[in-house]
Amino acid sequence: MHFAHARNSVSKESVTPPTSRHFSRPAVAVNQPVARVPGRLFHGPSDGLLTRTAPGRRDPHGPVDYLTTSVLAPPSRPRCPASYPAETGQDDYREHMPIPASQPLPPSADSAAAGAGDRTGTAVTDNLVEANRHYAAAFEDPGMDARPVLKVAVVACMDARLDLHAALGLELGDCHTIRNAGGVVTDDIIRSLTISQRALGTRSVVLIHHTGCGLLDLTEDFRHELAAEVGQRPTWAVEAFKDLDEDVRQSMQRVRTSPFLPHTDDVRGFVFDVHSGLLREIDPRP
Repeated sequence: MHFAHARNSVSKESVTPPTSRHFSRPAVAVNQPVARVPGRLFHGPSDGLLTRTAPGRRDPHGPVDYLTTSVLAPPSRPRCPASYPAETGQDDYREHMPIPASQPLPPSADSAAAGAGDRTGTAVTDNLVEANRHYAAAFEDPGMDARPVLKVAVVACMDARLDLHAALGLELGDCHTIRNAGGVVTDDIIRSLTISQRALGTRSVVLIHHTGCGLLDLTEDFRHELAAEVGQRPTWAVEAFKDLDEDVRQSMQRVRTSPFLPHTDDVRGFVFDVHSGLLREIDPRP
């Protein structure tokens, strides 16, 4: 599917860029510079919140070239040394903050969380709430309609490695994203697609599975084991599968044959490779 963006002809200068986690304002004090260190974790100079840079993403809200931010550590962790503010050279800053984004934080950095015991999960949520406070401080209502601009709904797995908007070149307001374990088409996916099409005007459906999916290692025994453990049988199926391509075909068939969906002509299925980032389209015929 070609995601051609139909955009208004208003000049860029007069439009507030869409706010999403791909083009997000820094999770630091407003108008405070942040060092550009691609692929590394670092502390903002003003609030001690640990943020992550991502190469190749441009922040339209300021001069920072590669910034996509997410709060990864509580504010109690040490801030960036005052002697190495964001304005200093990148080599100096990199030397003093040598933690690659793909590596876990050192034990010393997690001491506060470790001492919190059962509050670890709560601390993570607290950080999310704090990040939202920073986000809201600079938030401007984009004035968008609830109907997706591209009239497409994307059904995909909930896997944390799938960054759908980045992978598909989408922006805020372009599409509906509907996610569950495996990206399989269940009754609830049909419910969401029905509302998406009948109430909000979408016409195309894109289904995305991915390599290394957790459902490849499960069976319906998971459901039986759960029933034995909690004393109650789940009303839902695990929807586990062993063949990615075949399950994508099954998902396409479920969408195409649903009596509730008025638009089933443009239904396409793909497998996303988590190592290469590429989509591979699946022929609906075996």
